[in-house]
Amino acid sequence: MLHSPCEGQSHGVILKMRLNLVLGTLLCIITWISLSHATHGPVQNCCAMWSTTRLRHRQIKNYTMQSGGACPIKAVVFHTVRGKRVCSNPNIQWVKDAILKVDNDKKSEEMNEERSARDTTPAFSSTSNSTQQTAGVESRGKRTGKGGRKMCS
Repeated sequence: MLHSPCEGQSHGVILKMRLNLVLGTLLCIITWISLSHATHGPVQNCCAMWSTTRLRHRQIKNYTMQSGGACPIKAVVFHTVRGKRVCSNPNIQWVKDAILKVDNDKKSEEMNEERSARDTTPAFSSTSNSTQQTAGVESRGKRTGKGGRKMCS
């Protein structure tokens, strides 16, 4: 049986076309997946609906605001001291009060940290030389400070 020289070429062209079709389809799928993740973000972090659970102030550690966009609703996401997330309606009064309470607690905590940092910052020593001399211990005729280190005279 004789084969024409064109028969081998058409088989090669068909293989190339199939390979291009598979690669093109794969490229489209990868692009679609990466675009869907980039525009919508991780869906598990969105609140789909509001919870009816009312939290006590002492249960709330922090909160984040969820605005529309990729998520279906606007919500206040409370983060509890036990590590739970509770999605709440931002228009309800107890939610507004809880937000204010958390904000005020954070402000007072920051002020306390600043005050503590100021109080623990070493101040310039205002002791006189005579006080420093009596505080040192005589050792072989040289004055020493705390820890037995030699002081300059």
